[in-house]
Amino acid sequence: MHFTRPVFNFYAKPIIFHKINRYYKEKACFADLNEYYTSVIELEKNKHALEYCENRGLTGEIRRKFHIGYAPINGDTTIEYLKSIKDDDGEQKYSLKLFQDYGICSYKAGKYRDIYEGRLTFGITNSHGEIVGFSARYIDRAPNSDLPKYVNTKETFAKSRYFW
Repeated sequence: MHFTRPVFNFYAKPIIFHKINRYYKEKACFADLNEYYTSVIELEKNKHALEYCENRGLTGEIRRKFHIGYAPINGDTTIEYLKSIKDDDGEQKYSLKLFQDYGICSYKAGKYRDIYEGRLTFGITNSHGEIVGFSARYIDRAPNSDLPKYVNTKETFAKSRYFW
């Protein structure tokens, strides 16, 4: 009798399930975050981000098509939004640690911050149109700032497979 199948079933199924579960969780959290970024760019207090886009020919139609949004300069508002997302049971849908693992927020001095704050966000999609990560360009930085102009999501997807 061969023990290959029982051993595979015992060890591989939980690993495969974990990877599939993680994939769907990533997809859902990126979609929720993209919805937030693309909606806050329209707010009056973020008018400068909208003007920045319009001055470069990025109309509302183009912004929607290419998932262009804005992460507010106060990264706390993004964190509060993420905490407000509830699952079907009324519980917090995502842990902030999950977003930290994905490279969307950082944790310093006992506080989570949106790493994209003050930047235009660009949702990176797969061939099915699903958001798999983000790239972001700083528009609210001082000319002599040490902050990088562009920030990308951690390697949550095979970046070499995507044209972005």
